[in-house]
Amino acid sequence: MKHKKLFQTFFALLLLITLVVPKGAFANQIKDTTRFNEYKSYIEKGYIADDIDYNTWLKLVHESENLEKKLASSKEFIQVYSSKNDRAKSGFSLKSGDVLITNGTTICGITGHAGIAVSPYYILHIGGPGETPQLISLTSWNNEFTSGGNWTAVYRHTSYDVAHAAANWAINTYLNSGAPYLLTSDLYTTAYTYCSKMVWQAYAFGPFPSQATIPYWSLGFIYPYDLPNLINDISLVYGY
Repeated sequence: MKHKKLFQTFFALLLLITLVVPKGAFANQIKDTTRFNEYKSYIEKGYIADDIDYNTWLKLVHESENLEKKLASSKEFIQVYSSKNDRAKSGFSLKSGDVLITNGTTICGITGHAGIAVSPYYILHIGGPGETPQLISLTSWNNEFTSGGNWTAVYRHTSYDVAHAAANWAINTYLNSGAPYLLTSDLYTTAYTYCSKMVWQAYAFGPFPSQATIPYWSLGFIYPYDLPNLINDISLVYGY
């Protein structure tokens, strides 16, 4: 009889929870737990610095998704991509300082990737966790990031001298530096870096005067898709 009463009490509580808790709450709780475990794994592996807490990371993830949608739906983006086949026949080539942005990968839950061209054939970038800044050929970039329906957008500064100074700074600072990949809110250190921060720094510290805006609104993080808004006088010139 005692066990029967315990069972009835348990069943009544379960029924009450079912009636009171909003529909989907358990699914959301599971989703939140999965997200937190994802974040925790990045912290444990040393991919994200301690100065980016869980809530900040969630905001970074959501904002990167919003920025991708905003960029891909912009008038400039649509115009360039609607005529890319015609321009492909014109013999387009990269120039030193060109900024490349792609939707072809997601790193630590944050969408997008960026690199800076140092010649018509090579791009300086950092691939992700466990990697350091290195050169990648344009062919390899396209094979890795622009296949399967993904895209790469190329942005160019109006001044050759400014673009060249940015590319030289990136090469001199990061190539062979061994700087490890790390998501951090510190925009000034070069001891560790991530893809879009490295490109932003190149235009912030390479040319004089600086050609990059400090993103006070972005939680101290540089999003790949926000680079066109943070670097002065660059515009979309090509799309793959």
